[in-house]
Amino acid sequence: MARLRVMKGSAIVQEVALDQGQTYLAGRADNCQIRLDPEPGISRQHFQIQEDDGTWKLEVLSRYGELYVNGQKTPKLELHEHQKFSVPPYDFIFMSGSISQVDNSDEATAIAQIKSVGYLRVIDERGVQRQTYRLEGEAWTAGRDGACAILLDTAKASRQHFEIYIDKGHYFARDLGSANGTLVNGHAISKSEWTRLQSGDTLTVVDWTVKFELRDPTFDRRVQDLPESAKANPIYQESVGFEAHNSNESQDFSGQTHYGQMPHPAPPTDSWQQVSEPVRSHQMAPPPPPMPPPPARRFGFGGGGGKKVFTPIRIVMAVVVVGAGVFALLDSDENTKRPEPKKIEGGTTATDKPKTKSPFDNLSPEDQQFVRRAYENSRQSLMDKKYAESLQEINRIKEKLAFYEDSKEIEKAANEGLARLDQLKQEEQVEKANQEAEVKMQKQLQVCKQQINPETVTMATLETCLSSVIVLNPDHPGINSLRAEVQRMMDERASRKVHAANYQAEVHKLDKLYDKARGFLNRKKISDGVEALQKVVESKLPDPKGLKEKAKQEREQILSGMASAQKKLEAQADNEQREGHYKEAVRALREALDINPDNEVVKGHLTAALLELRKLMQPIYQESIVEESVGDVEKAKDKWKKIIDASIVGEEYYEKSRLKLKKYGAM
Repeated sequence: MARLRVMKGSAIVQEVALDQGQTYLAGRADNCQIRLDPEPGISRQHFQIQEDDGTWKLEVLSRYGELYVNGQKTPKLELHEHQKFSVPPYDFIFMSGSISQVDNSDEATAIAQIKSVGYLRVIDERGVQRQTYRLEGEAWTAGRDGACAILLDTAKASRQHFEIYIDKGHYFARDLGSANGTLVNGHAISKSEWTRLQSGDTLTVVDWTVKFELRDPTFDRRVQDLPESAKANPIYQESVGFEAHNSNESQDFSGQTHYGQMPHPAPPTDSWQQVSEPVRSHQMAPPPPPMPPPPARRFGFGGGGGKKVFTPIRIVMAVVVVGAGVFALLDSDENTKRPEPKKIEGGTTATDKPKTKSPFDNLSPEDQQFVRRAYENSRQSLMDKKYAESLQEINRIKEKLAFYEDSKEIEKAANEGLARLDQLKQEEQVEKANQEAEVKMQKQLQVCKQQINPETVTMATLETCLSSVIVLNPDHPGINSLRAEVQRMMDERASRKVHAANYQAEVHKLDKLYDKARGFLNRKKISDGVEALQKVVESKLPDPKGLKEKAKQEREQILSGMASAQKKLEAQADNEQREGHYKEAVRALREALDINPDNEVVKGHLTAALLELRKLMQPIYQESIVEESVGDVEKAKDKWKKIIDASIVGEEYYEKSRLKLKKYGAM
């Protein structure tokens, strides 16, 4: 089952389970399953969520409200795990996992089956407990990201700050490379190694603390099994309130430590905030270092299968009963008195401390009562969204004090509430005016549609018909649609009128294209002329003069002549090569390639001829280099000139010889 978490600021205000096949509306209307406060920009039915073929999809219904994903407005959205989106001032997180339920089974549990459950208490920098989490699953991430299982609502925390992992009943923590680091009992923990947590450990994120504790959810039920005489004893009363969950270790009689064997009672309800829904793990962390398994021992005296064995729960009950008797004896000793506090100079006790009076303490009892009453009234009015009345009570406080408790925050919230209500009222008025304008717009659009005559209508006549509603919304889709239709009719009329002129212009274009091809041929630019003739043949222009067929025939004749000339040059090149005249063979093949640059056969023959010419020039050039190296430059020059005469431009040793001659000033 999927679920949608609704957040306002840092507070989780709602978490909705999403059933397949159902459609969920979000907005300020009474019929919405996801109810939102009437904030500015929130419509009665703002958006809807529904499942379609296994995929949850969101669609914005509001005409004027907006929905954002990563700061970008969007009308539709496919939801995936941890998908975030917002409708200011609300933030939403979509999660595909189900909401866990606390197991309230009353089934009796044997001592070997008792399993402590991990809890986290998140406390902010002021010492205020923000939330209590019950850990269920295998791994949990803590950070300021709303998608984290454990929310740390402070800018000093990283988006994903630290992680907790459970293995075989033991809890481990590690930092996730956070900017400010994570401390466990004052010591920094690593992001590469796991640190084992004990019940009562404190994790610190700058000035926020997270208390880790182990509790036994069945403790209250099991202590009810004690005898009534033990329950009436003060030791029992005190032990129930004692936070035994602050330690998950118990000692046996041999002094060895055992983890997770003794039950951990739940703390008294007045010391905890209401526990939030269980936090389920959402990712699997790497396993921590292997821990030695706890020794499975039983408490007892002596051996032998026939002797009675004492279990830990029996020992606890025995200690409680014995302690009750001791406590009764101590309580009956009337002569036992606590020592008086030690006196110090000045006649005060050691516990006396100087106290500075606050402005509130300086008020008379009547004024103090007046301030308290005004403060409570302002808070209650703010909760009831009676912002004006809340401000009135704040002003009454200001008559006596500049501020009291968090009256400044209440005043700020009330002013913001009044501003929101005023803005909401203005938006409702605008929405009503827009609805009335839309009705008027649709009526006039229908009138104008009926008056349109395709043969006579103009844009001016349409604007005259729409003049009474254009001022309401000049860019209305209906107006734009009518304008487009009239423009189409006008274009068709104009097209029919100029069709003959356009036809003649197209014919003239083909004439010019053919004349251009003939110009290339007259200037002996055979390749350009052939290409231009092909364009005439492929043209879509009208051809009343038959120029396309004429161009086709001329092109075929030219290509035929080019092929004949090319074959003649190829034959000439073959004869030159047989006689060893490679320079003349290369020249003939190059001329053939100029006729048809795309002839791959000619390209191959040219490459072969150049290679043979290079082989002939190579030894001559090598001899010239030797003569140059021994200082006989004149002989080297003669060989280079010989290569220039025997070879051709573009051949390797021709170019090298040319550079050598240029170097010695012979070129």
